[in-house]
Amino acid sequence: MNPRLTVLAVATFFLVGCFKADPAADKPLPKRNTAEALGFSTGEDYAQPVDRPAPAPVPTTPPVPDKPVPYTPIARTLTNKDGRKVEVLLLSRTATSVTFLRQADQVEFTFALDKLSAADREYLSTSEVPLKPAP
Repeated sequence: MNPRLTVLAVATFFLVGCFKADPAADKPLPKRNTAEALGFSTGEDYAQPVDRPAPAPVPTTPPVPDKPVPYTPIARTLTNKDGRKVEVLLLSRTATSVTFLRQADQVEFTFALDKLSAADREYLSTSEVPLKPAP
């Protein structure tokens, strides 16, 4: 036999074997789990993984309420520097004044802190009465 024909025949059979008609038909199936991917099992004799919903994300910041918590006015007896007393509901305060509702006639007043007794000024500086910015 002619050596050229032999080489040609071998090359032809080699090239025909390299090219396949449908490359997708010979594609391997995807592995279903790690054991199958490593070749330990076909997956038929082991429990299959269960599809579970993803856990809910953990919030990183606390929720902010839609509305501010309402302030309940504080009932107190205020005393001025002269010793006069008045029953009031404390509504708000600034750095220099306090706003209150006189209980006797339900009239609202804004009163300077420097005209109050030292005990009342001390109480207002540490109380829960809302601090509003000065006008």
